[in-house]
Amino acid sequence: MAGVTSEGSGSAKDNPVDFDDPLYVHPSDNTVTSIITIKLTGNENYRLWRSAMSRGLKARNKLGFMDGTITLEKTEASKASKWERVNAVVCNWILGSISETIYASHVYSDKAKDIWNELFETYNKADGSVIFNIHQQINNLKQNGSSLSDYYNKLDSSWKEFDGLTSLTECVCEAVTMLNDHSKLMKLMQFLCGLDDVYSQVKSHILLMEPLPNVKTAFSILSREESLQKNGSLGNIVSSKPQVSVFNSRANEFKRTQGQTRSRNQGLQCKHCNLKGHTIDRCYKLIGYPKDFKHRNDNNNNQNKSFSVNSSSVESNSNTSASSESVPGNGAHFLTDEQYSKFLRLICEHSPNEDVSATANMAGISLFQCCNSFVSSNKSQSLIVDSGENQHMIASESQLQDVVDVSRLNLLVKHPNGSSAPINKIGNLHLSSHLTLFDVFDVPYFNVNLLSIHKLCKDSGCEVVFSEHNCKIQDSLSKEMVENGRESGGLYYLDCVPSGILANVVSRRCVSKLTWHSRLGYPADQALTSLKKVLNLGNESLPPCDVCHRAKQTIESFSHSQHTSTKLGELIHLDVWGPYRLASVEGFKYFLTIVDDFTRATWVFLLKSKIEVFNCFRSFVNILLNQFNATIKVVHSDNGTEFVNNQMKFFCFEKGIVHQTSCAYTPQQNGVVERKRRHILNVARSLLFQLGVPVKY
Repeated sequence: MAGVTSEGSGSAKDNPVDFDDPLYVHPSDNTVTSIITIKLTGNENYRLWRSAMSRGLKARNKLGFMDGTITLEKTEASKASKWERVNAVVCNWILGSISETIYASHVYSDKAKDIWNELFETYNKADGSVIFNIHQQINNLKQNGSSLSDYYNKLDSSWKEFDGLTSLTECVCEAVTMLNDHSKLMKLMQFLCGLDDVYSQVKSHILLMEPLPNVKTAFSILSREESLQKNGSLGNIVSSKPQVSVFNSRANEFKRTQGQTRSRNQGLQCKHCNLKGHTIDRCYKLIGYPKDFKHRNDNNNNQNKSFSVNSSSVESNSNTSASSESVPGNGAHFLTDEQYSKFLRLICEHSPNEDVSATANMAGISLFQCCNSFVSSNKSQSLIVDSGENQHMIASESQLQDVVDVSRLNLLVKHPNGSSAPINKIGNLHLSSHLTLFDVFDVPYFNVNLLSIHKLCKDSGCEVVFSEHNCKIQDSLSKEMVENGRESGGLYYLDCVPSGILANVVSRRCVSKLTWHSRLGYPADQALTSLKKVLNLGNESLPPCDVCHRAKQTIESFSHSQHTSTKLGELIHLDVWGPYRLASVEGFKYFLTIVDDFTRATWVFLLKSKIEVFNCFRSFVNILLNQFNATIKVVHSDNGTEFVNNQMKFFCFEKGIVHQTSCAYTPQQNGVVERKRRHILNVARSLLFQLGVPVKY
């Protein structure tokens, strides 16, 4: 043989490889190669798919198979087999980038051009509704907490898609510049309108620029601002770490920088206020004070200071003078040295056994009667809730149970002032049927009873919640309140009931009817009455609820329908609510309510737009058939376009479903699902009012 010819070639002339030949197929280009990453699903993404597919085919020099420049008739007879092979590869590329539902209707086409034209004729529907939806999407698009890059990319893709659908003929007159400037201005306004409020200052700065920048320049400015905000938050997190050495170095650097700034501005003097350090054009009295400005006051060290004395500073009568000399220098009170010394001597003259109105808690803070923060030495049954001690301590053993005498062990409780008190006995104190204090110390020299928060939480698994006027001890898991304390003179007291009385009392804590009314989503009084025994409710009537009046206002009800269903699926009620003015966190603004007339079972589907109604209804029909073995006979809805359309009409005709609609502007005829939708909104609004969360939740 004179030479070896390539497979499919007619002669030896085809041996040289021409890489620019459209019939050349690279070894990496096979039938399973995917040249684009997206798949065609329908009208919604056809233009995006066509643009990406055209670019991919053009990169492989195969776009001529689509536009008709490379056909079998124009190809030499010797290269007909090559054309057939390349055409098959291109067909597989197109079929591999469309969804399964579309694939079935085009798999039998032999030519790539036929598939390309059929897809164009089927899905390139650029009517008024498509343009309206894209334009509405552009105007309603908001950032909503997403990144600036994601928001800009979504808006930019919508702009390009809209421009492709409404492309105008090329203008050659002088007005082309004005038209382009107007288009750029509209895009800039749309971009700025959808930004979050955090960019309000930068947005105002951009609008004041002359001339106004284009969208890309505005995005660049905002991106730098976003980067600065992220770096600033990161710096706050790093600076909050307890690194003493770094803090000291930064503090010294701040003082050094502040000193340099003061020395640099020392020669400046304002002509308006006659103060040094600034000029008249930067005087706050003329231009206004900033929000974070703090007025200087040299007398702050001697005014508005609370008077507190650490009991550890009082050790004995001998070192009283030393303490009185050291404390005033700290600037923590407004007494003179002489007054402070007399005050301490007056306190130390009393012996521990006398009835005095000054004592120290385990946190080391002296509480004085003159400051209205004292505990009298009477035999009170109240416990002081204290976070500064690690053991429970009481002054009398009369309430203790399971008592153990430890007086021979010489156990002592040391006070912050250096003194100590012996512990005689240790036992358990039963406060109620729900709460018992374990290992309570009996200290006879004490005039108060102390409850340790640390030991209570450790032994009983409780948690203590403080408010302005009371404190609550509640179970850490169920959040059920165990005990309730009161506030008096800056201290929190827990009233102690003698254990002898508790032994003969069996109590059960009841939750009020109003509390259950709030927990169960604000039901009617009749519903709570039916749960009276389960919830252990009393006979009191439910007081007027302000939330119910605000959330459940309705017009007068209409008469009920006389129709009676006999089985599941015989009659289905449909209704769509929305759009709401704010989208949810996931972007939903509508919800579809489906109610079965026989069982009153309800299905709720969250929607981003009304276009999704038909798909949700079709899924519901399949759920009812597969899960409950039931078919739908009659569907009742209003005359909304989401229900009255060709898709719904053909689907109901195919499934044998009768579609009934109510009269226009008469929602009462669709009352079953309307009342169910009202109940859903009532519960949602009640929970929002109670929790006080934003509407988007």
